[in-house]
Amino acid sequence: MIRIGGTRFVFMTESHAYKIARVRPLKFLVRLLKTCFSKSSRERYRLIYGFNFSGHWHYVFAGYYANKREAGYTVMDDRVSRVVKVLFRGLVVVQQRAEFITHHEKPAWMPIPGTRFPRDYGVLNSQVVLIDLGDSATIAALRSSFKSV
Repeated sequence: MIRIGGTRFVFMTESHAYKIARVRPLKFLVRLLKTCFSKSSRERYRLIYGFNFSGHWHYVFAGYYANKREAGYTVMDDRVSRVVKVLFRGLVVVQQRAEFITHHEKPAWMPIPGTRFPRDYGVLNSQVVLIDLGDSATIAALRSSFKSV
């Protein structure tokens, strides 16, 4: 099975999920041009990033950053699906494949409040784990719950 997300391609086999980072130069160019030619975008950009264009680079390598984040969080938190291997310095991440959770299988408790459910969760070895850390809301929820644990 193949799934295409906003930042990564995911190839799933019987036992593993291979998450391959997407490189998105066109999104970077669109954002850069929009910032250059749209006054409202330019003002909003300057409030966030200042007067340089370094803030748009994360669009080019967003999948790479998501893979690196996922590999880092699996070491710190058991509620995240384990990364088995990191290949090519983070361009490819190999995880054990978890079964997706549907709305009907939603457990009575939420392991990490504030995350989008059920898309970000899966069942692995009869335990509910996070399987996707590409979303900024998921990362924020994980960080806030990690501090309280």
